[in-house]
Amino acid sequence: MQFRGKILQNGQVLFPNVVGTMHTSLKLEGSSGTTGHFTLPRGADIGPGEGYEIVLTDGRKAGLQVLNVAGSAPAPKIAHFKLQGGFQ
Repeated sequence: MQFRGKILQNGQVLFPNVVGTMHTSLKLEGSSGTTGHFTLPRGADIGPGEGYEIVLTDGRKAGLQVLNVAGSAPAPKIAHFKLQGGFQ
Protein backbone atom coordinates (compact mmCIF):
# COMPACT_ATOMS: atom_id res chain seq x y z
CA MET A 1 0.00 0.00 0.00
CA GLN A 2 1.22 3.49 -0.75
CA PHE A 3 1.01 6.07 2.01
CA ARG A 4 1.53 9.73 2.84
CA GLY A 5 2.23 10.93 6.32
CA LYS A 6 4.72 12.45 8.71
CA ILE A 7 7.55 11.08 10.84
CA LEU A 8 7.94 12.13 14.47
CA GLN A 9 10.57 11.55 17.14
CA ASN A 10 9.77 12.26 20.80
CA GLY A 11 6.63 14.10 19.73
CA GLN A 12 8.52 16.45 17.40
CA VAL A 13 7.83 16.40 13.66
CA LEU A 14 11.01 15.45 11.79
CA PHE A 15 9.52 15.17 8.31
CA PRO A 16 6.05 16.67 7.76
CA ASN A 17 5.38 15.08 4.37
CA VAL A 18 6.79 11.68 3.45
CA VAL A 19 5.62 9.29 0.76
CA GLY A 20 6.30 5.57 0.74
CA THR A 21 4.98 2.04 0.59
CA MET A 22 4.34 -0.64 3.19
CA HIS A 23 3.10 -4.19 3.24
CA THR A 24 2.12 -6.75 5.85
CA SER A 25 3.40 -10.30 5.60
CA LEU A 26 2.49 -13.42 7.53
CA LYS A 27 5.30 -15.33 9.20
CA LEU A 28 5.48 -19.13 9.47
CA GLU A 29 4.52 -19.11 13.15
CA GLY A 30 1.31 -17.22 12.32
CA SER A 31 2.27 -13.72 13.38
CA SER A 32 2.44 -10.81 10.98
CA GLY A 33 4.72 -7.86 10.51
CA THR A 34 4.54 -4.65 8.51
CA THR A 35 7.60 -3.33 6.72
CA GLY A 36 8.13 -0.62 4.15
CA HIS A 37 10.13 2.36 3.05
CA PHE A 38 9.77 6.09 2.57
CA THR A 39 11.71 8.73 0.68
CA LEU A 40 13.50 11.32 2.78
CA PRO A 41 13.42 14.95 1.71
CA ARG A 42 16.44 15.89 -0.40
CA GLY A 43 19.47 16.46 1.84
CA ALA A 44 17.77 14.96 4.93
CA ASP A 45 18.93 12.00 6.98
CA ILE A 46 17.54 9.79 9.73
CA GLY A 47 19.38 7.35 11.98
CA PRO A 48 18.52 3.68 12.34
CA GLY A 49 16.75 2.64 15.51
CA GLU A 50 13.55 2.88 17.50
CA GLY A 51 11.77 5.88 18.95
CA TYR A 52 10.10 7.13 15.79
CA GLU A 53 6.40 7.37 15.03
CA ILE A 54 4.54 7.51 11.74
CA VAL A 55 1.25 9.39 11.43
CA LEU A 56 -0.68 8.79 8.21
CA THR A 57 -2.76 11.50 6.57
CA ASP A 58 -5.93 9.75 7.77
CA GLY A 59 -4.75 10.11 11.40
CA ARG A 60 -3.68 6.54 12.08
CA LYS A 61 -0.34 6.26 13.86
CA ALA A 62 2.16 3.58 14.86
CA GLY A 63 5.61 3.17 16.33
CA LEU A 64 8.35 2.85 13.75
CA GLN A 65 11.82 1.29 13.78
CA VAL A 66 14.16 2.50 11.05
CA LEU A 67 16.16 -0.52 9.89
CA ASN A 68 18.55 1.20 7.48
CA VAL A 69 18.91 4.14 5.13
CA ALA A 70 20.09 3.70 1.54
CA GLY A 71 21.20 6.17 -1.09
CA SER A 72 23.53 9.10 -1.44
CA ALA A 73 23.52 12.64 -2.81
CA PRO A 74 22.29 13.99 -5.10
CA ALA A 75 19.48 11.41 -5.06
CA PRO A 76 17.11 11.39 -2.05
CA LYS A 77 17.76 8.69 0.55
CA ILE A 78 15.31 5.85 1.23
CA ALA A 79 14.57 4.77 4.81
CA HIS A 80 13.55 1.13 5.32
CA PHE A 81 11.42 0.43 8.40
CA LYS A 82 9.24 -1.97 10.31
CA LEU A 83 6.21 -1.00 12.35
CA GLN A 84 6.22 -1.64 16.06
CA GLY A 85 2.73 -2.89 16.74
CA GLY A 86 -0.22 -1.90 14.65
CA PHE A 87 -1.90 1.35 13.75
CA GLN A 88 -4.11 3.09 16.27
